Amino acid sequence: MERQGDAPSNDSMQKLGSGIVATDPDMPCEENKENMMEFNLSNIHQRIDCTLRQLQSQHQHVDDVLGDIKYLKTLSIEVLMVVNDLYQYPRIKSLKELKNIRDRTTHDISSGDPGVDNRRKGLDSLGVLNRLNDFITKMDKYIAVLQEMYMGFTQKVLVPLQTFCSGHQPYIGREDVSLQRIESEILDLMSKIKVLLWSPEVEDYYFSNELFSQTVADEVDCTTCPLLRLIPDVLQKLNAVFTRAQTWLRRDILYVQNTKAALHRASKKCVQMKRRYDLAKEAFAQLQREATETEKSIRSHEERLAHIKEEIQRFRKEREKVRESKTQLEEKLQDSSNLIDVSLDVLKVRVKALRKRLLVLGTKIESRERTYGHIKEKLKALKIEHKIIQDRIKNSEKYLEEMEEKLKALLKTKHAWEQRHAFKTDPEHLRAKQEAKTVRIPLKAVRVKTFVTKTRQQTLQRALALVEEIYDGKQWKRLATRLTWPDGAHITAEDMAAIQARCPDDIPAQAQKMLMLWRARCGKMASTESLMLALKSSDQTDVAERIEKLLDQQ
Repeated sequence: MERQGDAPSNDSMQKLGSGIVATDPDMPCEENKENMMEFNLSNIHQRIDCTLRQLQSQHQHVDDVLGDIKYLKTLSIEVLMVVNDLYQYPRIKSLKELKNIRDRTTHDISSGDPGVDNRRKGLDSLGVLNRLNDFITKMDKYIAVLQEMYMGFTQKVLVPLQTFCSGHQPYIGREDVSLQRIESEILDLMSKIKVLLWSPEVEDYYFSNELFSQTVADEVDCTTCPLLRLIPDVLQKLNAVFTRAQTWLRRDILYVQNTKAALHRASKKCVQMKRRYDLAKEAFAQLQREATETEKSIRSHEERLAHIKEEIQRFRKEREKVRESKTQLEEKLQDSSNLIDVSLDVLKVRVKALRKRLLVLGTKIESRERTYGHIKEKLKALKIEHKIIQDRIKNSEKYLEEMEEKLKALLKTKHAWEQRHAFKTDPEHLRAKQEAKTVRIPLKAVRVKTFVTKTRQQTLQRALALVEEIYDGKQWKRLATRLTWPDGAHITAEDMAAIQARCPDDIPAQAQKMLMLWRARCGKMASTESLMLALKSSDQTDVAERIEKLLDQQ
């Protein structure tokens, strides 16, 4: 099929400047470079949304002109079928063939050769030539428009989405598989659109078998001229691409908002937990101070008890001595025949003093014993209180450790959200993503570098070979259910049983047989992206990532 402009090359698709891929070496993109210098995610989102709106407006314009079934049906019956009956083209699959028919028709109408069929000469009076020229002009014009839309979407929407709007992690350590599925679907559709817009001829198996494209096929005679179905089918695919890109963009905006909200909640929880931790720490310190004061009081009371006990023992010893002296003096008084009056009076005074001393000592002993008992009771109460404080300290220490662990966990969560939010919004991170994109195009970005079908099939062949080397075949049935199968050709329980029967004791071989069946049934529709997505969704993420890394190195 003749096209205006060349298909984007592999090299030109890798010329990424300021976050934008230049799909054509001569395509100006200075304005986009200036816009990307800010590295503000909000501005990036706005530019992507604005571009999508512009592309949808262009899409609607093309659809209004060449997406009218009534127009296509009338053109098929009154122009193309008439011309085809005269020139007997089996199938008009390219614009070049249609132009050849127009040139022959023009020549026959203007020719004076009597050997030319009169019906061909009469085409001019029917207005067939003018209408054919009009259709060819529209096809030339709008195929060029669609090619520009294709390249515009690639450089201004797809690559910025892949560069700045990926890496969603709704759960720590896990990427959003649904977002990967959207990306895979966009890449698959873009691959088909490129083939339709730049291939020399239109092949039926690239057309959609549903919605508007199928309606055109049912109501318009596309068997003789599949070219009629080209623009409507591309419009349908572009519409699906735009819808998925908008979903991707909305998901990224929502993800950034949710990340910011989660960071705010985590920060608030950290502040609250820090306040509670500080209060618990202060309470723990207060209990330690109380325990120290209680220990001091206990030591003081124990020292005082020991001192009082010594005093009581000393007073008791002194009282015994006083009693002995009093007894001796009383015995002398009883035997007073040998005493003179003066000595007798002295003895009486001494006995009286000793009796008084005994009374004083008894009073002191009783006072000390009462004090000793009171202090002993108080010491007992202090020890009980100290034990209670020690138990409270243990509980408080345990509670403080729990609070500290919770605070650490919250700070870790906050740090994780800060990293994820910064990874999405920080200008330095955005600049690093752009620079990394400039160096190379990751596997996910273009495992189809410029969406060339041949390259995709070669990549798939290499990916299947790596699967055979790396994948141990476990849970291959689950992998089979995650793969994308053509309508009406899904793998069945009978298929799985047949595979097991052919390789009864060899699980890796069973897995390879299943993948061979999948590729055979899908044909050119089989892709590396759908295989990687199926591996990831069947808990074989490590296998998928190793294969992607090996493919990317090649």
